[in-house]
Amino acid sequence: MDSPFATEILQSINSGLLVINDEQKIVFANRWFLEAIDHLAIDIDGTEVTLHFPYFKKQRLQSALTSAIKFGVSSLISHSIHRNIFPLRNRKGVIIDHTVFIRSLHWEEASYAIIQLTDVTSSIKREHSLHKAQQEAVQASQAKEEFLATMSHELRTPLTTIIGSSEILLEKEQSPDERELIKAIETAGRGQLFLINDILDMSKIESGKFTIHKSSFDLSHLLKEIQRMLSVRAIDNGIELIIEQPNAEKYLLIGDGQRVGQILINLLGNAIKFTEQGSVSLCTEVVGDQLTFRVEDSGIGMTQETMDKLFQRFEQADQSISRRFGGTGLGLFISRNLAELMGGTIEVSSQMGVGSSFLLTLPYSPSNYSIQQEKEPHNSASVLRDQFSGHVLIAEDTPELQLLQRRILERLGITVTTAANGREAVEQATAQPFDLILMDMQMPVMSGIEATQTLRSEGIPVPIVALTANVMAKHREAFESAGCDDFLAKPIDRQELMRVLKKYLKSL
Repeated sequence: MDSPFATEILQSINSGLLVINDEQKIVFANRWFLEAIDHLAIDIDGTEVTLHFPYFKKQRLQSALTSAIKFGVSSLISHSIHRNIFPLRNRKGVIIDHTVFIRSLHWEEASYAIIQLTDVTSSIKREHSLHKAQQEAVQASQAKEEFLATMSHELRTPLTTIIGSSEILLEKEQSPDERELIKAIETAGRGQLFLINDILDMSKIESGKFTIHKSSFDLSHLLKEIQRMLSVRAIDNGIELIIEQPNAEKYLLIGDGQRVGQILINLLGNAIKFTEQGSVSLCTEVVGDQLTFRVEDSGIGMTQETMDKLFQRFEQADQSISRRFGGTGLGLFISRNLAELMGGTIEVSSQMGVGSSFLLTLPYSPSNYSIQQEKEPHNSASVLRDQFSGHVLIAEDTPELQLLQRRILERLGITVTTAANGREAVEQATAQPFDLILMDMQMPVMSGIEATQTLRSEGIPVPIVALTANVMAKHREAFESAGCDDFLAKPIDRQELMRVLKKYLKSL
């Protein structure tokens, strides 16, 4: 081992190396090993190798060295039956965990064994730290999800009363001034609802739990609904809202119509908000295998710097824009992510003082189902012209929401009974027949989940529809697993409510 070149190679290796002769004594120890055990070379050269490995059975180590020197057999030494790691203690009492690998070496007609030691203490600590960090991240994610679920529930509950009561008041004869005030209340409530939905969507996107649900949808119907929803806002801003569809579809399209609508509402809503005069337009077009939606406005426009950060979370043009027009800066971040999840893109161009143009491009996927010509979509007032027969049990612990739901259903000709918690709902549903149960989730005494499970276990076949402010995916899954037949979110969407009533009750 007197070659300087060979010695330097052994010294530079980033692990412990010992060269053992056929008498099983140390003839070389590299710097790494000496530092690990806090010894000098003079202290161990020529010493019995087993003296430096007290944690090994002497015969096991000797046998492995003999096999390497005489027969060229390599081996990974085990400290115990189930462990390939052993502790190495230095003179200061510090223990470092190592793995030990023994192999043969032939040098100048002599045979040796090389013991290679790899420090696993650092890697174990890194793995432990990583595992701990992963656990903390999971716990933080769960805490965040629980917080968002609670926040959503607590905000949706009063919004259900605000929006629902406003709709009922608007259906009655009111003076123009009164209608304007009521409409302002409803608009403010829906604005808060959009914000809650944006926050939940952002959370799902960040956690990778957001999914796109493909089904067939009528593009023309979707565009008419969007125009109906936003036309009042445009009129209030003193501008014109134009929606054009030159490519009138003969067939239903395949995609997530709800999310397409969400993106368009966001783009058009922003355009209306930032346009003080002129117009906002949406035009659709099919280009090859792509369906495009171009939203243009004659608003304030944007600089290139603003466009560069436009689709980031919580980003807006500048603080003055935020103070003047409001908003959170979440809508475009969510819209771009939704577009990409559907295999599409959103591009923007703008000129200060002239206006902006957003181009949404999505895959064009027509189905084989032709579009049935439908009547104009109902508005909230015309919905109530439909009448039903049936007896509905409402399980709801909030008195204001009990009253609101009762008013909505009784105006449709439905007989209503209420229960203030899950136990009351079970008692009433087992005592008399109902045609439908609307079941809240969070209630005192017994939750809606427990009540549904109890009714199903007792063989009560009445249709149960969850009507709840707990709208996250896990809540829907919990209700479905418990035995619910359908799901309605709060605040109550009149179109969805009508869908459920038509499905489970008799129309008159």
